[in-house]
Formats: sequence, C-alpha cells, structure tokens
Amino acid sequence: MRKIKVLVIGDIVIDHYPDSRNSYIGGSAANVALAFKRNSLKSDVDLIGIIGDDFAGEQLYTKLRAKGINLDKIMKLSGKTARANWRRKDSGTELISIDKGVDQGIPLDYLTGINIGKYDLVHATPYSLGLKEIKYLKANSKSFSFDASFIFGTDDIVELMPETDWFFISGGLAREHQWISKLVFLPAEGLILLNGEEGVKFFNSNLEMDEISTKNRDEIYDDLGAGDIFIGKLLSDYYRNSRDKNMKNLLGKAIKAAGKACQNEGASNLSLV
Repeated sequence: MRKIKVLVIGDIVIDHYPDSRNSYIGGSAANVALAFKRNSLKSDVDLIGIIGDDFAGEQLYTKLRAKGINLDKIMKLSGKTARANWRRKDSGTELISIDKGVDQGIPLDYLTGINIGKYDLVHATPYSLGLKEIKYLKANSKSFSFDASFIFGTDDIVELMPETDWFFISGGLAREHQWISKLVFLPAEGLILLNGEEGVKFFNSNLEMDEISTKNRDEIYDDLGAGDIFIGKLLSDYYRNSRDKNMKNLLGKAIKAAGKACQNEGASNLSLV
C-alpha cells in the first residue's frame, strides 16, 4: 500500500448535545479527515478550515493534531470557534442552533497560496466554501472529490460536476434522482447518492447504476455525520490500495463503517473534555 497525500477543505465545528452535555469534534471536513486518517494511518492528511482562538479552538486543534492530521494550513482567527447544537430525535439527529463564529468562509486568496497540485486527492465540503473557491480547487487538483451534501441545487451541481473525480449528494436530490439522466458529464470515478438507512446509489461515468443496500439494521443511536464517515472510508480504501477497485465491495465496506459510527453519539466520537 502506497503512501498518499490528501487535502480536506471545509468546516470544522464543535458538535454539542445539550441533553447529554457532551461535545465532540465535528464538521464535515474534520469528520472526513479523521475517518480517512483512522482508516489509512500511513497517509498524509492535511486539513484546512477555520477555528477561533478561544479555548474550544485550542481543544479542537490539540485533538486533531494528536490524531496525526496536519494542521499547518489551518486558519486560526480571533473569536469564537463554530458551534452546532444537536438533539437526537427518533432514529435521526435534529439541529437546534448553529453559531458559525469566525468561520465566514475560506477566502479564495488564501487557497491560491497553497500548492493544491501536490496532493493525490483533494476533498472539499460546501459549508465553508463558495462556488468560486470550489471551482478553483477543482481546476488545480490532480483528483478532486466534492460533497455537495444537500446544500446545492441542480443547476449548481450540473455546473460543478464536469472534471470532478468523485461527487457525493444527499437529501432530496439523492432520493429523487430523475435529473441525473439529463447530465452530459459525470465524475470520472463516480457519482454517489447517499440515502441514509436505505444505502447508496452509485453511477459510473457511463451512467450505469449500482444500488447497495444497508445490511446493518442495528438500532441507530445518532446518525449525525454518517455520510462523512462513509466518504472518508470509501476514499481511503480506494486510494490506498491500487489493486482493489471493486466498487461494490468498497461501497459495502463504507456503508458498514457509517452504520457502525451511528451506534455512538457524535460522528467523530472524539469527545472534547
């Protein structure tokens, strides 16, 4: 297995649960970086996001660095680190409130000062990036992966999809996916629709679809960030082992990892204490 260089860019937040009074490292970018590093210990994983200079920011920084994630390029600004408050509801998780703090978006001029092309894979999440920043990252990456989540509409997705390698979508556009037949370009490696407990749908560059159902039907304790764990597991397996490119197997393993994460509170299960 070869050593690869990965850059994950996006949001880093504190996930807080008032009911249990527990706080965890959160944010899609942080969750993917942690999942990637846990699954591929010898990979170099760099994380770019914005944290504050408050105590919570120091906690996040210390914990992430202790897990072997490179934070040399992280933005530390004066003020509060982003914080999201959650409650568990039925088999899901409900957002109570969010305070973005100092995270008002990663500026393009910051990204232009980084050698994006030296990374084997760049994965971006939408919460701290605008369209122009995402387009810049895509244009300058060897291999580009993007999690559109449920943030972007069809028009933006159609515009962003050409020349990407991986594209992940959740929410309504993942469930009602008739619009995909109108696409001219698909990602080189795959378009993946995340449908929670139902599993995933995978479209290759020829618009051929595979549907992989969730086999782990254990009771879900907390589904927050399950998609991030899925993405981190899938990408790390794909890039660390050049011999195993059976997508059905890789997708099944990623679904299993996401299901396992749902048995604990907090996507990262990395408590801030």
